[in-house]
Amino acid sequence: MIFGVDSSDPVNWSLIATVTGAIGKPAFWGRYLTGYSFSMSEAHMLAQHGIRLLPIYQGTTSHPGVLAGPVANGTADANAALAAAKSLGVPSAKGIALYADIEGSYTASADWLSGWVAGIQGGGYVAGIYCGSDSTGISTAYAGISHDDRASLLIWSNSPCYDVANHWSAAGMPATMGASPMSAGGGVHTPDMWQYAIPVGADAQPVDLDVCTQRAFAAMWIPPTN
Repeated sequence: MIFGVDSSDPVNWSLIATVTGAIGKPAFWGRYLTGYSFSMSEAHMLAQHGIRLLPIYQGTTSHPGVLAGPVANGTADANAALAAAKSLGVPSAKGIALYADIEGSYTASADWLSGWVAGIQGGGYVAGIYCGSDSTGISTAYAGISHDDRASLLIWSNSPCYDVANHWSAAGMPATMGASPMSAGGGVHTPDMWQYAIPVGADAQPVDLDVCTQRAFAAMWIPPTN
């Protein structure tokens, strides 16, 4: 498994050192394209440490009800994500994934998901979603999209996510993908990424802990160093 983190807080030298000292240097770092302040200076800093960037579209959290809507809503979110990615210099046609933030309480429709996948792919990126892979709402939407869309979609699961301090160590890093699988069309999709823990208590930090497969890692951005 490949270890990384995600955060709503800006990346800085101190935070990278804190994570590296406790668990090891993260191979990737998830940051929001929208909703939180992010700049190319962070991308350069990550690149200087050899850390890839995992781009997340958070616009869905400001209007979660739209996720239950028609294809046009998914297309609109995809277009907003494409605009944000391009404004920050995330290149298209390089196999880089953009992930829609779908929180556990949100219900997405198959139509929205189809629009998201088609829109992101049409813009030259790979479509991904951050979700609770054991959530009935997202599982139903996933089952309702085409086989080709399911095959291409990258899934980043937060199910289960352990809010316990003992994962804030190298020993607490999972060796296998323990995220809940999703079933549809007679097959099972094991998630490509797993947000396995949020450090709490004495080990509380402004990062969440993740692991991913090589497939997901290959779809992350390697920013320029300057």
